[in-house]
Amino acid sequence: MKERKYVAKGPIFELIKELTDDIKITNETRENIIAYLNEHVKKEISVLCEWFLDVSNLQGKRTIQEKEWEFILKKKSIK
Repeated sequence: MKERKYVAKGPIFELIKELTDDIKITNETRENIIAYLNEHVKKEISVLCEWFLDVSNLQGKRTIQEKEWEFILKKKSIK
């Protein structure tokens, strides 16, 4: 089964190119970078979703609004 992609190659490598003054990266290394970032994005989204569910369960509602998002960001900065 093919792994889901959570990050797009184009924008990532455009940013790397911009920040490194056009450093060259081999295709194999590019794939490894994407796999690394993909895994970290997946983990980060999982953590956020846990917090979304915690806040939602505490408040008894299913919508995360700006004030809840700000609370989650504060909670995240504490960890």
